[in-house]
Amino acid sequence: MLLHRSVIGRALYAIGFTAQGARYAAIPVARRIGLVYVLSGLIASVAAIVYVAHLGQARSDAGTGYELDAITAVVLGGTSVLRRPRHDRRDAAGALRPRRAADRAAPGRVAVRG
Repeated sequence: MLLHRSVIGRALYAIGFTAQGARYAAIPVARRIGLVYVLSGLIASVAAIVYVAHLGQARSDAGTGYELDAITAVVLGGTSVLRRPRHDRRDAAGALRPRRAADRAAPGRVAVRG
């Protein structure tokens, strides 16, 4: 939603397409790229805080094995890798599907919540 319906989002699309063209369009490329890095860091830090609060531990290898889940969520969500129109609601719904699929794959496991 941020990328499609805001001035900053359209500027990021322009920078992603060609940074030189974005400069010609008077978009402050360095400032926008810096903003993206700052936002990415903030979102990653919030995710880390939630993760540590949920598990009660912080380990450097805690995310090992989640790569395929992330790719599966993107593909099941309907994100196009061929630059076709986006569907943000389907992308968000796809993030929930791999967990449900993994839970169904091992029906003998019992989830213990504390």
